[in-house]
Amino acid sequence: MADPETQWSWVGGVTKGSTERRGLCICCSYPGTEFALPGTPPDQAALQKVLIDNGYAVTLLTDADSSKIQPTKDNIVRYMADLCAWLDAAPGRQGWISYSGHGTQQVDTSGDETDGKDEAMVPTNFMTDGLLTDDELRKTLVFGKGSALMVFMDCCHSGAAAAEDALPERKPSKPSARPT
Repeated sequence: MADPETQWSWVGGVTKGSTERRGLCICCSYPGTEFALPGTPPDQAALQKVLIDNGYAVTLLTDADSSKIQPTKDNIVRYMADLCAWLDAAPGRQGWISYSGHGTQQVDTSGDETDGKDEAMVPTNFMTDGLLTDDELRKTLVFGKGSALMVFMDCCHSGAAAAEDALPERKPSKPSARPT
């Protein structure tokens, strides 16, 4: 049953394995640079553990370990899109995206921001490939109504980066027993 104030339907009493869950943890610590954030690796490690302990299969993008998938702009977009395609493939799935890194704002070039600024994530290769704006997230984070996605942004200027009004209308859902 949906909460009367929020209209969110919380799935209670879910045990590991009963709901398909996937998480994407993105850790941008910018080691060895003037932008270094040494607190992001332990933050994402702790969150990854919590997600795994709660039945999530987790993919980690991190620049803190060169043997891991790096959080470049292309990789972040690719793995977010893959997660949303997986969410879209079957109703009732749960996804989680967590980002720890720098956040910023830039001039809004599309005219959709009332304050004239786009919020943006700062991938590790931002100097060559640019920022990842809320406009780009709006195009990437698309899936049907039958599944759920939690987006956790641990960065400056994150308040509206993935806000519901910043995201696109969801695609029509496949039939689901869960209320929307």
